[in-house]
Amino acid sequence: MTTMQARSIHDPYPCPVRADMLRKGMDIQLLSSFRYLLETAYNKLNIADNRLLCGLQILEEDLSKNYKIHPEVYGAHWQLMLAMKKNNVSRILYIIDNFTFPESTNSYSIGIFPQPDTGIVNEQLIRDTLDQQHLQAYGSSIDATSPSIELVQSSSELINNVFKRIQQVLPDVAAEIETYITKISLIDSKELSAGTSFPVFGLMYLHYIKDYQNWTAYLEHLVHEAAHHHLFAVIATENVFERDSEKKFYSPLRLEPRPMSAIFHQMFVLSRVIYVVSEFQKAYPESIELKSVNTAYKNKTDDPSFQKKFFMAADTIAKNACLTQTGDLLFHQCCKLVENAEIVYS
Repeated sequence: MTTMQARSIHDPYPCPVRADMLRKGMDIQLLSSFRYLLETAYNKLNIADNRLLCGLQILEEDLSKNYKIHPEVYGAHWQLMLAMKKNNVSRILYIIDNFTFPESTNSYSIGIFPQPDTGIVNEQLIRDTLDQQHLQAYGSSIDATSPSIELVQSSSELINNVFKRIQQVLPDVAAEIETYITKISLIDSKELSAGTSFPVFGLMYLHYIKDYQNWTAYLEHLVHEAAHHHLFAVIATENVFERDSEKKFYSPLRLEPRPMSAIFHQMFVLSRVIYVVSEFQKAYPESIELKSVNTAYKNKTDDPSFQKKFFMAADTIAKNACLTQTGDLLFHQCCKLVENAEIVYS
């Protein structure tokens, strides 16, 4: 039996072995940091209760069984880290007294965001994290409410059906999605179509499917958001930028200018989407829906071409980014991937 080799970290093509290694590295770093924060807080505040440390030990044992850490743990870690940086004792105690470690998982689950007001601290810590990240990036809290049960059911069925299609056409892509994503939250929003955030690694939120959309909307979203997770994990392992700056640049996917790190993310996820759509068109050559697939994210141009958006981002990176060797190799490999892919538009 041949053991599958991991692709290089500079290679933009999906690779389940590499994804598993990167994901495990993320989870190990997360639990190590969480343990340090808890032990520091316990010592500083003379807390005797070691409930959370016992919970961490269980999660550490889970990792050896190839389970993955839930996004709620990432969100709680992020909030505890912020509270300790600000020396916010009441917030530290609130998290330590109320957070409960969720069970580790081997696959994604589908739910809603935000959850109805149940008083569950785990959900509130995720909400707080997403609000803070969205406020920092776009100047406002996240615009999301809970969709109806009927919309959740129909959208959940479609997500699972699309995932099965990905498994059939591109099993490596499906395996990466399963490796990185442990929670899919359906939302209702006037502004958001889909999203994710590094501090709640493993979570993607998707708008419920709208009447005018078809299955390709979720094909694009699943691939797009999982690609963000892959790049999160790559950047957590190796630097992509020699230095980053506060300067912002024109974005092919957003109305507002974005920092170079965001442009690099857009470039990478577009290369993945282009690859997947190209392969799906080969698998379903008669599909009209695949010939009209488009990104549902805000942008300033009506041009449907993923390639045009990719090269807008690539041009900005080539002219302005200061990349490490890792970043430069990954960037040029993404360009080659896109140059070798072909998408037919109706």
